[in-house]
Formats: sequence, structure tokens, C-alpha cells
Amino acid sequence: MSPELDISPTGRRFRASAKLAPLGRIKLFLPTLINARVQKQGVEGIYTLNVPLNEPLECRIAGRYEAVEPGNAYLAGPGDDVDIRIAQTATLAVNIAADFMDAHWLGREPESAMPGGEPGVFSLASPAGRRLFRTLSALWGEVLRAPLPTEARLDFEDTLAEALAQTLLPVEDGSVGGIKNGKQLLDRAKTYIDAHLGDHLAVPDIARAARTSNRTLHRVFLHEEGLTPMEFVTRERLNATRRALFAADSEAITVANVAFAHGFYHPGRFSRQYHDVFGERPSVTLRR
Repeated sequence: MSPELDISPTGRRFRASAKLAPLGRIKLFLPTLINARVQKQGVEGIYTLNVPLNEPLECRIAGRYEAVEPGNAYLAGPGDDVDIRIAQTATLAVNIAADFMDAHWLGREPESAMPGGEPGVFSLASPAGRRLFRTLSALWGEVLRAPLPTEARLDFEDTLAEALAQTLLPVEDGSVGGIKNGKQLLDRAKTYIDAHLGDHLAVPDIARAARTSNRTLHRVFLHEEGLTPMEFVTRERLNATRRALFAADSEAITVANVAFAHGFYHPGRFSRQYHDVFGERPSVTLRR
């Protein structure tokens, strides 16, 4: 899942280097490019996402060049060519396995996969788009520090896939009255989540357990809980972790042990999430 890139100079101060972080189903590129043109012939089985951070990217889209401003992103689907011109732009670049992304897609039918077609530019201004950007930024920062443990990598990948799918095809918080057995569907999903809080959880797994599609699962959770399925999972994990910390003996157990048992595989990320929700560090809760 590493297509060859053709990088050529477009100016006198040409510079090109990149760090590749293979995470499994996702590969993250940390490029340093100045006055460069980056081309990739279409490769089946890969989505390519590019997010400019400080200046526009100039991309060829449907035969013409278009500036992709910061706050937007550029997505090329399987088989699409990539042609980007960079003056001196900091960029997040990601390759995503198509079968993994398709499994998270929010089409209107369970079997609906991500559509092909021309590359596209989309905004990151929506709540899902902002969550996608935060996940990419956090992933970028963590990969720069050290390789991620397997469980943390899986968590990042699923969070990113859910946010990207929700950004590209938003699911509205609309009425679920037309959904047959919506209450039973929600109960099945919650029962599965509660039984697997300490395990790896992803939207396709929860949807299968609830016997519904990814999109319907999102609709029900947004209507009933005001959260996406994975946001609900995070909330339930945080609440369960807090209860366990209150009940634990601070001399016999650590915060890391409790967090890991409840599905938090990255200590730094868990600590930030915990503080954001409860207004204190988990170590403070444990000592009470």
C-alpha cells in the first residue's frame, strides 16, 4: 500500500523529503517539500488524502488545476491520479486502504461502498471535519515521537475512518421514526458496546452486532444520544474508567492499568480526554 511517487522540481529552491509511518491499514506521510510537483498514477485499493496546513495546495482535479485552501482537504479515490504542486506548504498526507475505508462508509445501504469518481475537495469546517483534522493532527504528533502500540494505532485508524466517512457523507440528527425497531437496534448496540468496552471497537463491528447498516447506526445514536457511535463508546469508556478509579486502591493499581482495561491504549490521549470531560487528571481521581 505504498504507491510510488514521482517528485520533480518546479523552482530553484527545490527540496523534497518525507517520513513514512506505516500504521497498518493507514500510511501517514510527513513530507517536507519546497517548489515541488508530486504525481501518483492511480492505484487500485488506496484512497489518498491531502490536507494543507498553512498555504494552498495546487491540485489537478478533473483535468484542471484548483487551489485547495487550508481548512479544506483533497481526496483521491482508488484508481484516481494525483497531481499536486507545492510551493512551500506543510501538508498532512495519508494513504488509506480502500477495503478498510469502504467498511466504514455511510452509504444508504449496508452493502454500499465508497463511490469512485474524480478526486474531490471538501471542507473541514463541519463537526466531523474538525474531528478528522484533530485526529490527523494528534496522529501526526504521536508518530513523530515514537511508534504507536498496536491497540493505539487501531483506535486512531477507526476514529479517523469514522470522521472521514461522516465528513464526506454527513448523517443528520433527524427523526428515526421511520427506522424499524429502532429501540431494539439501539439496545443491541449498547449491549454489545458494554460487553466489549475493553476490546477493540469499531463502527462496522457495532453495526453488525445491532443487525443494521453503518448509516442507520449513526442516525439512531445521533438522534437518541447526540453522539456518533464512537463518541458514545468513548463516553462510556470514560465513565466506566472513572467509576473504576474511584473504587480502586491507589496503592495496588495504576491509572494506566485501569485505562487499558477499559479500552484506552494511549496514556497521553486518555489523560487529555479524561481531563476535558471531568476537569481533573485521572491520577487525582485515583487518590481520592
